[in-house]
Amino acid sequence: MLLCHVDCTTCYGSLNTNCYSCNTTKYLDIGTTNCVGVNGCTPSNSFADSLTDRCLYCDYTCDTCIGYSTNCQTCTTISTFINVYLFTVVANTDKVCLVKCPNGYYG
Repeated sequence: MLLCHVDCTTCYGSLNTNCYSCNTTKYLDIGTTNCVGVNGCTPSNSFADSLTDRCLYCDYTCDTCIGYSTNCQTCTTISTFINVYLFTVVANTDKVCLVKCPNGYYG
């Protein structure tokens, strides 16, 4: 019996770095067995989710996000005809990307 890598809580296979789950402050990266830090998730449209301790994809409207899937830092272009606008929700500081501006706004 061999020990898992220090970043892994559980592991499998012939390598101690084949992680099923990661230790505190580490996140299982998308499509890999690697444990990464909070800023180490790949691809760039993913984020470290503290609820699941995994890297997850951002919402389809976000090019980058932080903390959770709809907290966009930058927006994607949905199509060549429709621009996505970065809009700060007045009730809090979360940023969301919108396909069109809400009523009473333009941009």
